[in-house]
Amino acid sequence: MSSHSTKGTLVLENTRVVLADQVLKSGSVIIESGVIAAVTESPGTTQAKTMDLSGLVLFPGFIDVHIHGAVRSEERRVGKEC
Repeated sequence: MSSHSTKGTLVLENTRVVLADQVLKSGSVIIESGVIAAVTESPGTTQAKTMDLSGLVLFPGFIDVHIHGAVRSEERRVGKEC
């Protein structure tokens, strides 16, 4: 469980942002109420909470579906119900 609230605005800044069509060397991702609202090279001045992600790479919207064991676990669960 994340310690960050989903209410309000959070700006993830100073990070390499990888998008489908480009890579921003020092971009920002603006999150409003837990949803990506914008991706920009410069968020401008803001009163929002910010997190400096210098040296990190961000893939906004990317969902990592790589998991281990779920298929086998699901087979066992379904097998017990039969």
